[in-house]
Amino acid sequence: MAALLPLLSISQKRHVKGLESLMHMADTANPHLRESLREQELSDAQWHFAREWWLPELSAGVRAHQLGGAAMNGNGNFYLDVSHDNLWMGPGLEAKWNVLSGKTTVQRADLAREAAGFRHQVRRNLVLLEIADSYFRLLQARQTLDALDNLRKLSDQVSEQLLVHVNAGLAYSSDWLLFQSGTRRIQSEMQEMRANEERHSIALSVLLGLDPETEWILEDSLSPPNQHPDSLPASLDQFVAQRPEFRAAETRIRDAQLAEKQLRQDRSFPQIELQASSALFGRVGKDVEPVQTAQHPETHSLYPTTEINLSLSWQIPLGYLLRGNERKTLALQKKLTEDQLNTIEAGLRAEMHAAYRSVRLASQKYAFCSEAVNFAVEALEQASSRIALGVVRPMEHLQAMESTLVGQRNMLDALAKLNFETFRLKLALGTPFDSNFFRIE
Repeated sequence: MAALLPLLSISQKRHVKGLESLMHMADTANPHLRESLREQELSDAQWHFAREWWLPELSAGVRAHQLGGAAMNGNGNFYLDVSHDNLWMGPGLEAKWNVLSGKTTVQRADLAREAAGFRHQVRRNLVLLEIADSYFRLLQARQTLDALDNLRKLSDQVSEQLLVHVNAGLAYSSDWLLFQSGTRRIQSEMQEMRANEERHSIALSVLLGLDPETEWILEDSLSPPNQHPDSLPASLDQFVAQRPEFRAAETRIRDAQLAEKQLRQDRSFPQIELQASSALFGRVGKDVEPVQTAQHPETHSLYPTTEINLSLSWQIPLGYLLRGNERKTLALQKKLTEDQLNTIEAGLRAEMHAAYRSVRLASQKYAFCSEAVNFAVEALEQASSRIALGVVRPMEHLQAMESTLVGQRNMLDALAKLNFETFRLKLALGTPFDSNFFRIE
């Protein structure tokens, strides 16, 4: 068992070259997307089933009839003490057609299949956003840990130098104690960041249907996005039209229109019904007694019998003619879907504007944080070089370290936010996630 432990730890490691590889993993690994794909398969099967509307229903079986007692003849006379039976067995065929309505049923099933595809895209975009957020935050946590570790090493070096000065009587022991406190503060920050790293690592594993203990080996680092738009286009119509939420709502409107059309077809055009059978018909266990005995001197118990029934009928409920509530219901459903489409469109436009503003603010924040880190690092380098010479107070060095620590955390937080918001903006503008998604336009 002990020999297997190294193998188990290796099997839990996942090498990731970039965000794009994670996105492709999600298509088959994410539980929600697997469920959504099953719904697509179901709607596709239902479409194929709807196309079979014109196929008749076949049957085969046996039907026996036994009558004992009274029977009425066609002229109204009764026969008493009657005892007779018959037997029918063989295949049959039955079909009911409304040609126009049947074709419309196929069209509606095709729309349902199309809508299922759009719903899958909506779910996929939501999952992609969750994966992107966890991925960028995981990168942020690891790079912040690296930055904190560098500060800790620098603090240890300065603390050793300061201890030499204290022993030589050139500095106060309180200065050295302050540096020890600063080092412990950095170590505390590192522990908090390790907790963040663990949380985002688990979240990423769950999103991809993996063991929460999976160790992610990321071959990437946070860097500013290649580009993001300086402004939104004047017209967002084409971007709204690309969003799967909008296209799914459009399919619901088209389905509501087809529902009205199908109701008219069901009520205006006749239904064709065909029944046909080719069976053996006769007596049970004994020969029949034909009426025309001269023409049929030899009798049998069963005779081949063919039957065909064809009818043409209109199905018109009285409520449809007098009240029309069925028509009113479908008309209201269509208006409701139109209102929903308008609401969705307004929401998508607001989402695009919000995503753009978030990118712009994140970009500005990253620029300010980056400058702040540059100033803090330069100040820290100068303070480190002077403290070795004993010409700077330790408090000044501690303040420089504190500014560097806060600045680096804020900068990496802003950088992760900028990457995520840029990703969200591309999805908000309806950019399909494919091999061109990460390409610079």
